[in-house]
Amino acid sequence: MKFKLPLYACLVLDWSFTYYVIYVLVTKDITPLNQAIMLFATGLLGASNINVAHELGHKLNSELDYTLSMITMAKCLYAYWVPEHLHGHHKNVATPIDPATSRKN
Repeated sequence: MKFKLPLYACLVLDWSFTYYVIYVLVTKDITPLNQAIMLFATGLLGASNINVAHELGHKLNSELDYTLSMITMAKCLYAYWVPEHLHGHHKNVATPIDPATSRKN
């Protein structure tokens, strides 16, 4: 469990920051430059959590972890990747039918 706490903390930070940015953009009158900076920061934080979602997606014995992984990937329109990665790539790694393995030459 102690290894999962940082993953959960990243997700809480990501979703809290996302909702905060939405709140500020809707309720406050800020400059377009500040809006762009806030959206850029939100995108960076969300994109970095793809790694967190990847790790949680590997926890097949936990429905909560798998669900959090899917929700986090859905935020960046990438939810289809979790089952494909686990049941496609891991099953067929380094074979010609694995879409995630680079082709020779």
